[in-house]
Amino acid sequence: MKKLILFGYSGHALVVTECAQSIGATILGYYDQQQAEVNPHNLNYLGNEEIADLSWLPKETSFFPSVGSNTLREKMIAFGEQKMLAPIQITDKSALKGAIETTVEDDVTYVNAPKLAEERGMSATVKNDPHCEQFRSSIQLKVAMASGANFVVEGTLVGIRKHEKIVSIDGFGLDLSPGKHMIFLRYMDKPGVIGNMGGALGKAGVNIAGMQVSRREIGGMALMALTVDDAVSESILEEVKKTTGADLARTVNLEK
Repeated sequence: MKKLILFGYSGHALVVTECAQSIGATILGYYDQQQAEVNPHNLNYLGNEEIADLSWLPKETSFFPSVGSNTLREKMIAFGEQKMLAPIQITDKSALKGAIETTVEDDVTYVNAPKLAEERGMSATVKNDPHCEQFRSSIQLKVAMASGANFVVEGTLVGIRKHEKIVSIDGFGLDLSPGKHMIFLRYMDKPGVIGNMGGALGKAGVNIAGMQVSRREIGGMALMALTVDDAVSESILEEVKKTTGADLARTVNLEK
């Protein structure tokens, strides 16, 4: 891949840009519904993605479809392939990179992630489904552990500004904007859990920025998702888990 164009310029397209530039590829520009208000890589706006003219592109050009509509995405892929362009995929590399970088001290990049994953017996596959019932488009990450446990996280982009949202975790519906520091608790739905959680975090000096609770049924399993101002230590998380009676407690830190 020496030359690249983007369909859509947000989310994974930004990741693709960084990855491509790190290996010396040239980004010719991007097609989107409108010109991006924020353009961190100073890319050229090539026009509206729905009426894109690819006839001017060199045949060795690759492209990345990051548009919000599955129907439009499939159209762009078919059109690009007719022009002898090569679509590229970054979703599997992103999943592997995220899984590996929490367990190693060395830098994990989109270039070395597949090799590091192979050394650890990890793999990732991507499946596309043109049907999306609830959203214009969404992405699901399914994780299968060696122990037999499975986890599913679903996200989407909302509105013309394409804000990132986590909309489901293991079947628990959410409307969560990812924060730099997050806490997830799974527990039996009963009175007092939220108060106990707040008391434990307050005692530790942790400020809650936002919170959502999702449950499948009254008295059943529930999921609590919190965004907090600062990273939470393992000792604080263990105290929260003990106080709330949660069977699962995890922190997620997206700050880099």
